[in-house]
Amino acid sequence: MPTRASCAVQCAAIVSAAAAGDDPASVKPPYVEVGDCWSYRASRLFHHGWIREYRECVTHIDRSKNLVLALATVKEDGREIETSYSLEWAESTPIDGRYNEPPASFLRFPLNVGDKYKVAFGAVNTQGFGSNVRQVTYDMEVIGWEEVAVPAGKFRALRIDGRASIPLQLSPASPPDNFEVELTKYELNK
Repeated sequence: MPTRASCAVQCAAIVSAAAAGDDPASVKPPYVEVGDCWSYRASRLFHHGWIREYRECVTHIDRSKNLVLALATVKEDGREIETSYSLEWAESTPIDGRYNEPPASFLRFPLNVGDKYKVAFGAVNTQGFGSNVRQVTYDMEVIGWEEVAVPAGKFRALRIDGRASIPLQLSPASPPDNFEVELTKYELNK
């Protein structure tokens, strides 16, 4: 039976130190470099064990292949999980151990407040439980700019909501897909 899923995607990384009146009308794809890192706090996220906090750093970029490789390190036990994205942050291999085909383009650049779009992909289960491939469709909406407070401070962020019915269980011990990931820190390679 499909379960309603709500998850925060990497959109929280689009932040601005500008005042509310200075919010840009349109957001272009971020420019990333090897060494850029993000820290996250997660709820109900599983990949060969529970993940509560992790830090993800870009390790390789191949612009000719539209590929960004990153390494996520789980704070609790030091596990390292390889992830991959497109240059516009479409998820190929996210931290939860799936493989998305085609890559899941949760962010459609340029992002404009009021945009609504669907993201459809096949989620391939690589953890050895449940059915191997499930078709997933998210309804995405660019809600607007708001102030967010995280352990790293207060920021202006563009809120993007994604909702889906997903007939898939991400772990043998967890309820069907119902996880949240919150950006806690963003570090640019200086």
